[in-house]
Amino acid sequence: VYQHEIDDHKKDPSNPVENIRLWPGNGDTSLGEPKILAPFVDVNNNGLYEPKLGDYPKIKGAIAAYCIYNDNGIHTESGGKPFGFEIHQMFYQESEGANNGLFDETNLAYFRLINRSSNSYKDVKFGLFVDFDLGDFDDDMIGCDSITNMGFVYNGKPNDEGILGYGLN
Repeated sequence: VYQHEIDDHKKDPSNPVENIRLWPGNGDTSLGEPKILAPFVDVNNNGLYEPKLGDYPKIKGAIAAYCIYNDNGIHTESGGKPFGFEIHQMFYQESEGANNGLFDETNLAYFRLINRSSNSYKDVKFGLFVDFDLGDFDDDMIGCDSITNMGFVYNGKPNDEGILGYGLN
């Protein structure tokens, strides 16, 4: 969903665009889903996501996508049991296009972990597996800035070779 869509919707909510209409604000409690899923502004404070009544997604940045997943199911790789965690993830960007700013093409992510089990966990550590492919995959380098909590990827050679490469510089 785009911030400009939200801004337009706030002026006239009578005919919400698809991104706002399909925002996963409420879960289906009859299927065991929580009542509230993705964050939204509840204009009439009734706990229901109703875009035609003025409700709209609550996002970070200028453009955002919201994902919800969990670890329920068969763990074929580890053979382990599910923890019962539900992960809410908002991917967002600070601008919608090339404004020649530092974060124009930077994807940011916000995570919220919810314990849906009856177990209590202490000292939980959370990690991400990321397989960056920046042009040719064979020369990708990764790094992190611990002060800003930011990870990044860059090409390890000035000439990013191969059919998927970006070429020189």
